[in-house]
Amino acid sequence: SLFQAKLCLSCRLVFYTLIKMTRRRDIPKATVEVVGRTLCRLSGRPIHVCNGIARINIDSLTHIIQARQDLIADDFCRQTLEDVGCSDRKGSDPIRQQVAITPKSKNYKISGKIGKPMKILHLGDIHMDQEYVIGAESGCDSGACCRYIDPFRVRNNKWGDLGHCDQPAFAFQHALEQMAAKHKDIDVIYMTGNIIHHHAWDLTKSYVTRDIRKAAAVVRAKLAFKEVPVILALGLHDTHTLGKFSPAEAGDVGHAYLYKDFEDVLKTKFYVRTGFEFPTNHEGYYSVKLREGLRVIVLNNNIANIYNWWLLLPTNTFYFRQLQYLYDTLEKAELNGERVHILAHLPPRSKLLLADWSAQYGKIVDRFAHVIAAEFNGNTHLDEFRLSYRGKEAIGVAWNAGSLAAYSGVNPSYRVYEVDPKSYAVDNHQTYFFDLEETNRKNQKPSWKLEYDMKKAYNLQDLSSSSLHDLFTKLSKDDDLFKKYHTYQFRGVGQNCSEECRRETLCNIVGKELCKTLISK
Repeated sequence: SLFQAKLCLSCRLVFYTLIKMTRRRDIPKATVEVVGRTLCRLSGRPIHVCNGIARINIDSLTHIIQARQDLIADDFCRQTLEDVGCSDRKGSDPIRQQVAITPKSKNYKISGKIGKPMKILHLGDIHMDQEYVIGAESGCDSGACCRYIDPFRVRNNKWGDLGHCDQPAFAFQHALEQMAAKHKDIDVIYMTGNIIHHHAWDLTKSYVTRDIRKAAAVVRAKLAFKEVPVILALGLHDTHTLGKFSPAEAGDVGHAYLYKDFEDVLKTKFYVRTGFEFPTNHEGYYSVKLREGLRVIVLNNNIANIYNWWLLLPTNTFYFRQLQYLYDTLEKAELNGERVHILAHLPPRSKLLLADWSAQYGKIVDRFAHVIAAEFNGNTHLDEFRLSYRGKEAIGVAWNAGSLAAYSGVNPSYRVYEVDPKSYAVDNHQTYFFDLEETNRKNQKPSWKLEYDMKKAYNLQDLSSSSLHDLFTKLSKDDDLFKKYHTYQFRGVGQNCSEECRRETLCNIVGKELCKTLISK
């Protein structure tokens, strides 16, 4: 289309200019930063946003351009606009190393004794903002608001806002206290990333580590979950350079600081138990034996997002290492008779993930479907589930509990899973929310209430992948049932859903390819 052609051309012009200037040794880095700032302004972004974006990204950009002498603008645009198809060079995509898949074990048997049913609290995207100002502008043009007061613009509210506003730190603390009071039998908390707010242009390395530690302090507060273990995945925003994650060996110019501090804060603040297994020179991924017979593998699949230009370095092993770690850890779990939960920020088949990552990850899930009991994700802020398939047979399910943040027009939510004590599959779940607009209008504290019970809401006997596939079939044919699902996605915030929206929502559950044959209209 004309729009796509313009988008690709603009992308090439921007990166052609930046690459040419960076390779000129007589042009100082500060000048390249000024040019980058100017190019950003041409896209219509505010000056303070462009100043921050240029400042934050200049070091990594110059490092990558100088490290790979054959890098051209087309390489950047082919990756960042992968779904658009911005490449003139047919067959020029980088050849990435593939994980070797071996036949599954015939001797797999679940180990461990049957204990009591397990309860998991799932917290989606938090986006805690310690600089949130009550009464600040909520309709700004920066992409993230609610920090600065403008008497001529729409003002935000105390407990958050359905516009481009993150969650006030005090609202996060109040939410944790309410959860702890309501759910005294929680065994573990899963947090699937995005602790940090959306004001990406304001970030520094110290800011990121400070906010992650602040979140740990809130979870561990006296009236919150002082003793419950917390397992945390990194989100796209949990870095000083939005969506950018370097190889561990990149050192100070990259994200070694983040990976080191992340491991430390997990061991000393969030989990506070033994059993963590971090690989050497990891990039924010690890595993932990949570219970006899249950292992949790936590991925940093943000590394494989299309905007991570560290993937353009002259190596094809960067995210392969993580996929290989996933494969090896699942293989050990298979050998030991363990079941596995996988936590990752980006859900399966996310538009933000490179196609190669999604393809390889799908093959690994297929190989170990009998070992993987459930997957848990975040990022979209939507209450949803996604299925994995072997042909047309559903073999796995990934759960997304929505978000505590109201950013992008959703009511805050969290979820409690009831988990079978032997298979560690999800038996049922309940999702809780509060009406943000009503809370602000009445000037009262949030009152969290049950939104729905999964089995009761959809009249399900169980939450197996086959039952959820049947539910998908009903959703694709029953308009009233689909409207219920769509309403739950946004936790009651009124959202119109066109035919295109309906198709995209359904296709997210099963994947685009299978969707073509499964949707009847």
